[in-house]
Amino acid sequence: MVLFAKPFTQDYYWRDYAPGDIPYDAVEVANDGKYIGQVYVNGGVVPATIYSHLGNAHAELLGRQIINENIKILCCPDHSKLYWEYVDFNRSAVGGQMRNAILGGFHIHVGKVFIGKANHEGEWKVTKIILMGQTYILTAWKNADGKANQTVDSERMLRRCIYIEPKFIPAYIELARLRGPQDRNVGSLLKAIVQINPMDPNYITIYGYWLLNKGNRAAALKQYWRALALSPSYIEAILGAARILRKSGDHGRLFQLVTRWQSILRESKGQPPSKSHLYLYEWQLKNELSNKAKAYDGCPQSCVSFNY
Repeated sequence: MVLFAKPFTQDYYWRDYAPGDIPYDAVEVANDGKYIGQVYVNGGVVPATIYSHLGNAHAELLGRQIINENIKILCCPDHSKLYWEYVDFNRSAVGGQMRNAILGGFHIHVGKVFIGKANHEGEWKVTKIILMGQTYILTAWKNADGKANQTVDSERMLRRCIYIEPKFIPAYIELARLRGPQDRNVGSLLKAIVQINPMDPNYITIYGYWLLNKGNRAAALKQYWRALALSPSYIEAILGAARILRKSGDHGRLFQLVTRWQSILRESKGQPPSKSHLYLYEWQLKNELSNKAKAYDGCPQSCVSFNY
């Protein structure tokens, strides 16, 4: 279901929410003590369910997100001007059926986010409605086991979006999130994103991270190098490559990578480049101190003496 406002209604607004203090004009989800909220999470402002008895808000974005601060609550002096309505998400967005839908936020990957609600785990919960290509979709809540709520056929809608616009990256991203990192088909979705946008180090790094989690170090390292070729200072790719080199025992290439990163940092700060042997000395010194610290941590209490 989608939350609408009657035509020419403009007197609804967001107030700051404080636990234990529900404004007199706050809008409930379904007359059950839950309210419509708005939170910032993972790069966007999205609608959420405020649980007044818990004093927090729950949002659906990459799974359940529980927010305890910086929460907004939707308010309207005349609740009769707002109403919930079922929407046919199989229809094209061109028809204008979302014309009076209330805007609930904005996300960097999908743009405008509208307010919807879905019946999940025996209760009505606020969720987000986003435009994918030419179709609006209601994103699915996940059950306690991490699986998507099958009563909301988001995957079918996302696949339809991809069919209509094969290069619409947000549809691939949302479908990958819906399936979860353990689904083996997520790899093909991430690979497709990289093929569509081969010049974005962020997507390439995300694909490399997924490969690494699947135990494919060689393929993951290849993606990290590819990302660094596009953006030599991209920190996520540097960290990913460094982890692989360290686990593989390739200390020579790891030292080169660290030296390269230090050079980039010094150059970004306007500092003159230092000679590589200084980095090598610092590297050796840190390793020695780290080893000594580990040895000290493992030393029994009897080997430590105090002289007074």
